[in-house]
Amino acid sequence: EVRACRACARLWVTDDALASIKASAKEREERRSRTSLHRPALEQGEPTPSAPRASARPEGEPAEASGGTPSHVVEHPFYAPGPARELAILTGMLALAWLFAWSHFGEAIAILARIQFHELGHALVAWSTGRSALPLPFGWTSWSYERSNVLVAMEWLFTVLLAIHGVREKKPLAIGVALGMAAVFALGLLTPLEQSERWLVAGGITGEALLPAIALLAFHVPRGPGSLPERARWDFFRWLLALFAVIALASVVQHDLAIADGTRPLPMGSFVSSQQGDGDLERLVHDHGWAQSELRPTFGLLGHAALALTLIHPIVFLVRWLREGRLSSRP
Repeated sequence: EVRACRACARLWVTDDALASIKASAKEREERRSRTSLHRPALEQGEPTPSAPRASARPEGEPAEASGGTPSHVVEHPFYAPGPARELAILTGMLALAWLFAWSHFGEAIAILARIQFHELGHALVAWSTGRSALPLPFGWTSWSYERSNVLVAMEWLFTVLLAIHGVREKKPLAIGVALGMAAVFALGLLTPLEQSERWLVAGGITGEALLPAIALLAFHVPRGPGSLPERARWDFFRWLLALFAVIALASVVQHDLAIADGTRPLPMGSFVSSQQGDGDLERLVHDHGWAQSELRPTFGLLGHAALALTLIHPIVFLVRWLREGRLSSRP
């Protein structure tokens, strides 16, 4: 299997394909050396080792390894249109999601997406402290009150394997993620379970605001050969994640900023029950000593933090555009 990068036109081959190419090249060289003993010169039009035969191939197909880099850059498909168009499409998605979230129907649809990030926020804090947790899609997360040694061992094993893979393959992103996970897991293990309980409860509103913005940043994860498994098709599925994230992000930012301004009431109760005392905010106030006057500024801080993460996208697109422009200008 031989592939060509759509951006820089470099070639990528699997180990089996590389071995096959080397074997065929060696066989051709031996055949040329045998035939050169029986004739004084090469016939006109026959390729020499320094001038490989040009092979006709359909438009968009990868170039053959024996022919070097392709003479043109393959056009991007609809799900990888380039940095400039990606920025325009993503900006349009954010604008439409912002208008969509203003309607009652849009808010009802967005709450379904926000629930997933809310419950995942609870689960992530629980996992970071060594507790087992199960986030459910209908607005409920169950977690244990004791640490699980099996879960802690699995988390550290995955972190070490990710770091080893990043060092061997020279992937700075994998190394950075592994170091960040190690720091979070170490901090979670050093924090007493009683003290971490409040952060576990607060992880819902925090994850609801920040996780959509972080998921949207995953749009920029490298998708070239060797970055992710081929079956993951991150060049396509990143658009689905981006659509899911922008709907939740636009709704939660409007929701949190309105709570901070006092135009919306505090979301007391829970998704599965509207009774007082069942929600995260009631537990933070009554069980963990949070002052109710501190809740509105907290929502405002989370909303502005989500907006700040969203502003990273133009910077990343600019860096990618400049980098691809330098690569395409090389001889």
